[in-house]
Amino acid sequence: MEIPLKTEFNRYLDAIQPTKGQRNLARDELSFLEDKLREFIQDDDPYKFVKALRSGSFAKATALRRTEAADFDADIAVYVEVEDVGTADVANLVAYVEKLARRAYKNRTKRPARFETNESCVRVIFDVTPKINIDIVPIVSDEHESILNWGLLPKRDGTRCYTSVSEHVEFVKSRNDQDASVPFRKLVRLFKAWRNGAFEGKKQKKVRSFFLELVLGKAYDEQKDYLTGEALPDLSRLAAWIIQHGLENEIWFPDHRVSPATVEHADPVVVVDPINRDDNVASDWTVEDRDHFLDRLDEFRDVLRDAEIEAEYDRDAAIAFVDQVLPNFSNFCKE
Repeated sequence: MEIPLKTEFNRYLDAIQPTKGQRNLARDELSFLEDKLREFIQDDDPYKFVKALRSGSFAKATALRRTEAADFDADIAVYVEVEDVGTADVANLVAYVEKLARRAYKNRTKRPARFETNESCVRVIFDVTPKINIDIVPIVSDEHESILNWGLLPKRDGTRCYTSVSEHVEFVKSRNDQDASVPFRKLVRLFKAWRNGAFEGKKQKKVRSFFLELVLGKAYDEQKDYLTGEALPDLSRLAAWIIQHGLENEIWFPDHRVSPATVEHADPVVVVDPINRDDNVASDWTVEDRDHFLDRLDEFRDVLRDAEIEAEYDRDAAIAFVDQVLPNFSNFCKE
């Protein structure tokens, strides 16, 4: 039996990921920054360079290109030591990293960079094609008896929590490697593309990539024995599991290395960091946010079901259905 829209989904996945030129450039820039930060931080107090690690969606191979700007983001986590982790001033650390980034790019005129800062990172922006953005995330390094690359991470809301960026990369990689016929990374990328079309503004920001990865990770763990390895039916199955779950019970992942939570999560939606059960990555969600997300997901599943039915008889009609929920699917899936 012919697999519904297999070729079209493969073309779409190729089109929405960063180009080869962008990926190569990102690797070069990340290596450049790692070398410069190691050099500069060793010469300054009160911080000591420990390591720099690739992180975020680029390291997880789930990055998307933005449709209009054609740029994409790559992250680098910079681990530093301080005298007292508990009193480390994260705001000063972000400002300090910005100063070093500006220093690193001061004499690079072929690809001039712009800089932006927020509560948790410094963004280096290149407007010259191929377009990329590098987010430099400072992390205060700390020791953990069994978790590598443990440290204090500044969050977007200004609070701080412990985590490990390499464990987040492994979360995606381990599921992708369980069965070569079930590409978890590709499923994540497609759900992120759906998110970008289904939500706007503040709603879209709440459906952040890490939240999606964790929710999909739980759905994948529960449904992996029933997945086919093909996009159309597997997207529908994962969406159905999340809808049935309803995000009404806590989503967490068993791991003997991880300590029990020391706080009680009373938020409407609880999706905890797999290696820090005190950190609810959906702590800013309301009941209205949850209902809105599930309504959009239900619409997504219904459209995918219609596409599956049509794919057997009318390929163009099936593509038209998918086009409703995956931005520019009908354009990108063409040869």
